[in-house]
Amino acid sequence: MGQFDFSVPLTRVRFKELNNDLFRKTMGPVKKAMEHAGLEKRQIDEIVLVGGSTQITKYVNWSVLEFLATTDNQKASLAFTS
Repeated sequence: MGQFDFSVPLTRVRFKELNNDLFRKTMGPVKKAMEHAGLEKRQIDEIVLVGGSTQITKYVNWSVLEFLATTDNQKASLAFTS
C-alpha cells in the first residue's frame, strides 16, 4: 500500500472542540503534582509549559489557568513561561 498525504481544513474553534477533552485530561497530572508537592491553587503564581505546538500550548495554558484561578484577578496575575 502506498503512502499518501491527507489534508483537511480545520479552524481553531473546531480544533479546540475536537481536542478539548484531551486538554482537560492534562489537569490530572497537574493535580497529582500539586498534591505531591503539598501546594494549593492559591500558592501558584507562575506556570512553565515545555514542548507542544503553539496552538496546543495556548489551549493547555487556558485549561491550567481555569483550573488554578478561581477569580478573574487570579487569572490576570498568573504568569506563563514557555
